[in-house]
Amino acid sequence: MEEGYNINAIEIELNELFKTIPSGSLPSLYETLERSIKKLHEPMQLAIIGKISSSKSTLVNAILGKDGVMATGQMEVTYNVGWLKYGAPESDIIIHHKDRSSAASDVYKRQELLNNVSYIETFDDAEILREINIIDTPGLDAVRGQDSQNTLDFLKHVRPDAVIMLFTNSVAENTLKVVQDFNRGGNFNPLNAIGVLSKIDILWMEDAEHSWTALQIGQRMAANTLANNPMLRKTLFNIYPISSLLFMRASTMTEEEFGLVR
Repeated sequence: MEEGYNINAIEIELNELFKTIPSGSLPSLYETLERSIKKLHEPMQLAIIGKISSSKSTLVNAILGKDGVMATGQMEVTYNVGWLKYGAPESDIIIHHKDRSSAASDVYKRQELLNNVSYIETFDDAEILREINIIDTPGLDAVRGQDSQNTLDFLKHVRPDAVIMLFTNSVAENTLKVVQDFNRGGNFNPLNAIGVLSKIDILWMEDAEHSWTALQIGQRMAANTLANNPMLRKTLFNIYPISSLLFMRASTMTEEEFGLVR
């Protein structure tokens, strides 16, 4: 990534600009440049948000090219914000509390501390995590309202570099609220926000009497969703219909399995 974007050249230019700031003046610009230089060599922080069962965790597994890194299921299985970083998969998870303390995973089992959990830090050796950390979030319509609030609080505090917004058959009001809150600060825009209409494989069953493919139905639905939401049009260039499950299975298929399919 550094070679493709010539990170070293950008760092040199930022440092030169940094030197032109008179000492003690323009503190906001000083802090912004200092933070930008530091972030050049840090992984991008990518958040994935959406409502319950919108295939967030399945999409994460597909991006990693691994099955089972993130728990998936038809019901609500992600209860806390998970910050996935590069490291040994067998490493202990680290639980970060809202009071800025951290503890080993066994402490998490204590019911009385659940509401104090800010996020859970986990590790995997997928190569993409060297360049992109992934923030997996609870559904914004989680049964435990505290989990949804944790997502909102965490995103406002961390300010991820980019976000994937997952939609299903409809646009969740809570997802729109996140878009609205972040748009006030100009944080999510078409340059760093990607809209995804997930689970298009089920659309085939819903429209079995027509000859359209699931992808064609998904494209029509995504276009209508974008057309009917002015706020989304300011945030997203497009909404892309995908099947996270098919994506994951394709990215984790072995040579032997591919041979059988072929």
